[in-house]
Amino acid sequence: MYKPKEKGGKGVPVLYLFLGSHYTSTHLKQAMNLSSNNKTNTMTRFWCGSYLRKLKMIKSDFRTPVAFNLPPAYVFIWKFLEHFKLEGEESKILTNHRFIISVVQDRESVTPVRGLRYGDASTVWRNVSHPVLSNRLQDLSWMVAHGILPVRAVMHSRGMSATSICPRPGCGAPESVRHLLWECSAAVDLWAKAGSLQFPHLAREVLHGQLVLYGVSQQKITKKDFAEMWLTLATIKDAIWTSRNLLVSRRRQMPPVAVKRNIKGCRWRAKDTATKKNRLRLRGRRSRRSTNRGPSSGGLALRVRQEGRSFRAGFPSEHQRCLEGRDGSGLGKESPRFCSTFNTQRFCILYSCS
Repeated sequence: MYKPKEKGGKGVPVLYLFLGSHYTSTHLKQAMNLSSNNKTNTMTRFWCGSYLRKLKMIKSDFRTPVAFNLPPAYVFIWKFLEHFKLEGEESKILTNHRFIISVVQDRESVTPVRGLRYGDASTVWRNVSHPVLSNRLQDLSWMVAHGILPVRAVMHSRGMSATSICPRPGCGAPESVRHLLWECSAAVDLWAKAGSLQFPHLAREVLHGQLVLYGVSQQKITKKDFAEMWLTLATIKDAIWTSRNLLVSRRRQMPPVAVKRNIKGCRWRAKDTATKKNRLRLRGRRSRRSTNRGPSSGGLALRVRQEGRSFRAGFPSEHQRCLEGRDGSGLGKESPRFCSTFNTQRFCILYSCS
């Protein structure tokens, strides 16, 4: 759960790492004179001086007094750096909490996937968090890759189910994740019917277990074609899982026509959700670009108008009529350029009236 998504986790932040990195970087920044408060920097350097000399972050200077024992508030920094093995890192990393978190997360190993090579695990976790999938499909793919989908075999191994046999009538095999989505007779029939006529995106590749469960294939596929194919595979797996849950909870069997209809509806909803996500992402990018680019023409006009009002407030009362127009914008019949008793050069440049 706490690992990054590209390494098999869900990206849940570790509170000890998150809060500890903020606390450590703040105090080390003060000890390195990177803060604006000199008194706080001096006090922090006094209490952490002996430990910082040990880390070679500051030079040894016997003319400056330091405390040889860390106070309880700074013992946490020593334990934090020792726990994550950060004592040998550079000062640029230790004084920035984002660098500390990134260094710790980069050391995390990729979670292996059972039945696959170690190099293919990274591909699996990228496919699990593919942006074309909705949150529901991403969670389902994540549980399938970890092998923790709550089927009967998994629940029975944890003492939460009385049996591990598949609930499908006539199937006496243990219900594992692979059996449910690929080896069961109901799944085999569904994958056989889900051909090029029903789902054209599946005609480009021969379906096999690794491709269906994890999206791993030896053939080269373009990104666009893989996104469509992976979305179709995920929706079919979700339909199989939904029909199985209806059979277990309500004793209802979904006919193949209803399963296909559910697949198409789930695929349409997933594409609609992905489209909305892309729109929100593009909207955020545009807002950031407009912020970085500076004020637009409307913002410039507003700024000019405000500057004109500030100029108007400081002008003598006998010249107010030279600055005020009918709409208050300073562009009336009596423009500032007609006034000869004071300098209005800057105002005329702003309003382009000269």
